[in-house]
Amino acid sequence: MTENGSTPAPDACEREIRSLHDFFVGWYTGSLDEGGFDRFEDALASSFEMVTPDCEVLTRAETVGYVRAERDTHENFDIEIRNVETIDAHEGRALLRYEEWQTKGDENETQKDGRLSTALFGTSDTAPEGVEWLYLHETPLEG
Repeated sequence: MTENGSTPAPDACEREIRSLHDFFVGWYTGSLDEGGFDRFEDALASSFEMVTPDCEVLTRAETVGYVRAERDTHENFDIEIRNVETIDAHEGRALLRYEEWQTKGDENETQKDGRLSTALFGTSDTAPEGVEWLYLHETPLEG
């Protein structure tokens, strides 16, 4: 259940998508210090679940543990968010779909990894953008 019961604004959801992925870039490259991790945890609802591109279903605790362990593990890493669209928004929830393109590697070898993501958001007075991630499903995309 969302904290304040209002329907999340789609523009706030898009800001959250972009902001959280900026966090991932900073976290995975090590340019963000340990103190910045709260931003990630504060964005996820206590009941958060996600389906990874490998079809694993992860709980909030598993997701938080995985991301925490990945700090400073990618030397050259970037994420581009494309084609954000609102699928539905009413009754305290907003469903958005977007493409996430990750770039890894160096000048000798670069790998692009895409995923089509569908995210369900609720509102939260304590989340960074006023919306919290309730559910995320990622499907691999061909580059």
